[in-house]
Amino acid sequence: MDQLAGTLSLDNPADGANLPRSAAYWFTYFVDHQHGDVWNGVTFGTNAPQKDFPKAWQWKNAYHAFEHALVAYITAQQIRQAAFPLYFVFTQEVPVNSVSPFYLRAEVDHIETAGANLRKVTFIGSANYDPPLCAVSAASFLPTPLASSSAGTVFGNNFANASVSVTDQAGVPRPAIVIGSTATQVNFVLPAQLASGPATITVTTQSGTPVSAKTTIAPVSPAVFQSDAGTATVAANIIRVRSGGAHSVEPIASGISFGAATDQLFLAIYGSGIRGASTVTATLRGHDVPVLYAGPQGIAGLD
Repeated sequence: MDQLAGTLSLDNPADGANLPRSAAYWFTYFVDHQHGDVWNGVTFGTNAPQKDFPKAWQWKNAYHAFEHALVAYITAQQIRQAAFPLYFVFTQEVPVNSVSPFYLRAEVDHIETAGANLRKVTFIGSANYDPPLCAVSAASFLPTPLASSSAGTVFGNNFANASVSVTDQAGVPRPAIVIGSTATQVNFVLPAQLASGPATITVTTQSGTPVSAKTTIAPVSPAVFQSDAGTATVAANIIRVRSGGAHSVEPIASGISFGAATDQLFLAIYGSGIRGASTVTATLRGHDVPVLYAGPQGIAGLD
């Protein structure tokens, strides 16, 4: 879907409204960060890669992967309003203004001869290209509603050292806690006790320019962090309590050792948007497991 959004947004920036989160989801979950290439698919809900299916087959081949990368490259350069070269093979000379890849409406800066029929065409991204922003959960990067006091992310441009505010249905803007920002992304914690319903998240850049993204506020919107997006491993620790009362905290990245029969093991999973729930349930391979605690962890936005 990010290739479709990217292709359409070359003609109409409004069609790229979902592109930042779809691209982030693609690179986080569809790309095999260990062995390279792209998974055939991921499982809804867990985001785990579908390893029983081949990465390449009749339709999903190297040509398709190259096309996907090409569309992403063109779209990214357009968003950055940067010049970018593409190579074309022409059997005869063509008017400069007739050259355009896909649906791109960009100005041709110049054309160079790179071979007998090969031409290097340099385009300049449109200065009028201003795709809408989008807000997602900072835990899952999924397009879900955001809960009060949860961690959120907005993707855009010129976000280094930006500030964030949230305006809910009551119409009063309230500051959010910024926990990190880069040129293209700002992570923040939403204010507490926001009214449920439509809301606007406003990011004010360091230069003082405000830009906005639409979202929906919900009382609860659970999302889970992952420690390894390539394997869809949840961000969690095992708390081991031994028979004598001694305990230890252990990562789960390399698996869980159940140890001695007298050991008690507690799984602590890290997420966001959970603390507003009156009850929380959990299943493990279809079996209900007791939830002893679900709520704040002492760090802003973390449950």
